[in-house]
Amino acid sequence: MNLGSFDIPANDGRTPAHLVCKHADARYHDAAALLEVIDEFGGRLDARDNNSQTPAHICAGRNGGKEAHPKSLKFLLTKVPHSFEVVDANGQKPADIADKEHNSAQYFFAKLRADQKTEEAQQHLEAKNHLLQVEKEVADKCKELMNQSNKLFDCTNHTIDVPKGVMLTSNTICNGSETCAVRCPNDLACPGRSLSDKLQCAKGYDEDSVGCTRCVSGCGRDRQDPFQCKPCGGPLWLSWVGYIGKPLGIYGLSLWTAQKVERDQLASILKIWMAFCVVVASISPSIRSSDTFSDAHAALLFAERTGEGMGSLGSQMAGPSFDCLLSVTDASISQWLLLSCAPPLVLWFVSVIYMMWRSIRTERASMEISQVMKDALKVSIVVTNCFLPDMVAALVRFFPCIHFQSGAASSKFLQFQVETQCDKVLWMRVGSILAASILGIVLGPLYWVAVIKKSVKWKDRKEVLGFLTSGYKEDVPWWEATVLIRKCIIAVATTLFTVSYAPMLYLSSLLLVVGVSLAGHAYVLPYKDNLLNKVELATLLAAFVAIFCTFLLKLESFDWSVDHTVTVPAAVVLMVSLTLPGLGLTGLYFSEMRFESFAPMVDRVLVIRSPDPAAPM
Repeated sequence: MNLGSFDIPANDGRTPAHLVCKHADARYHDAAALLEVIDEFGGRLDARDNNSQTPAHICAGRNGGKEAHPKSLKFLLTKVPHSFEVVDANGQKPADIADKEHNSAQYFFAKLRADQKTEEAQQHLEAKNHLLQVEKEVADKCKELMNQSNKLFDCTNHTIDVPKGVMLTSNTICNGSETCAVRCPNDLACPGRSLSDKLQCAKGYDEDSVGCTRCVSGCGRDRQDPFQCKPCGGPLWLSWVGYIGKPLGIYGLSLWTAQKVERDQLASILKIWMAFCVVVASISPSIRSSDTFSDAHAALLFAERTGEGMGSLGSQMAGPSFDCLLSVTDASISQWLLLSCAPPLVLWFVSVIYMMWRSIRTERASMEISQVMKDALKVSIVVTNCFLPDMVAALVRFFPCIHFQSGAASSKFLQFQVETQCDKVLWMRVGSILAASILGIVLGPLYWVAVIKKSVKWKDRKEVLGFLTSGYKEDVPWWEATVLIRKCIIAVATTLFTVSYAPMLYLSSLLLVVGVSLAGHAYVLPYKDNLLNKVELATLLAAFVAIFCTFLLKLESFDWSVDHTVTVPAAVVLMVSLTLPGLGLTGLYFSEMRFESFAPMVDRVLVIRSPDPAAPM
């Protein structure tokens, strides 16, 4: 059989398929069966005749008075559906022909259109259901992320915008979830983003760290706030010079002042200056991270740097980042402890060895052990006064914990070593608190008070303990121990409640400590010299005002009613409270130092010029 004969057109262009639709009687001949035979033997069912009509056009009309062929149309729709969209020479589709003639095929096309509408409606319904499902999934995920972070997410337009202070991660902290939300301990480290953004952390913060808690290479964590990263800056050797030089300078100045037993003002001013610098250093990170100073003008920025530099020079709580010193991005707490305690221990050991060598060289056989012990005692007092707060803070760093997600079941991690869970190092944390308590209370203030009471009958008491008791009234020679307690509590508060993670709790604790100290000093007025009482009172008042102004600056991020009409004046008062007392104390100290050097010359002149009472007139 010649299969190609099923496609041979007649003179009018019609193929066997056209003829089946034209001549087959729907009542007596099964046109659909004939079309199936043609299709089986390779005949075309979509061929066009000279009038551009396909078999579907023929089957849709009345041909020679015969009925249309709905069954044939159904078969053609299955095999060649595109032929139903063909327009003939009269501009008609098969459906148009059926509608024009009102034949039986009209119902076929009506049902076809109904089926198409139903299918479209079904597709629209499915698309809508899919969209609703997507919206529900986004809403559920958004709700889950909000529950994890306790922050409000923007989940409109089927997307999730991550708010400031939140990071999305797939770290093991997620407990099996593909992606979870974690709170960034420092909101400034996570500026917020949309899901399409690849970078989540601010410049200087490591993208691979949970909550942007680590710094990139070339940056280091702040000593007081492990969640603030700042550039290392300069060559490495310069950082080591700063790390070694600052404690050496503070210790040398304090030890030199302790040797000046003739006058009390020099030692007293130095102690007031150092205590004020501890407060300045403790609030400097809060000032630096406030919104007001992020947009500060040059004058305010200069004042901020002046106050920050003054605090850095007078306190061991500020200085080069330990990460930068070790050229790492995640120095451990043990390394922080070693670097914090190494300078005072080395200085104390070297000073004691030097004094023993000097005593042996100058006094030889006549050297008394008690004198060596008193020299060592003086060195120990100077070392504890300069470095004890920082050493206590270094031990306390093992204790505080943070959590990245809300809920009682969320895991807690060490604040200064976020890779370590707190539950796994419980005894180490308890031991660090005990060690810090012994060091900060027993070996510090309590030991000072015991030594002061025991030294009442010492003939050389002023020479040995002058730095500790100088300037104070006879009934309160132990008052410096309260100052040391204040500095230690501030250092502990700085460590327990970091600026980024718990800013308001941190500043509230500082406000309480300085406020109590201010009230205590105003009540006791411990100095013999009324000028020193006024200087200390003014310094404590300036510190209290500075902390309160810093509190207002940080409150801007939590209370919308606090705007620039409040924060800008507070910033100005803050800088005045930090800069003027610091400069005044520095100037007063150096003027007293000059007077200390000039006084012996004046005394010698007065002795030479004073007349001898026994001399003849």
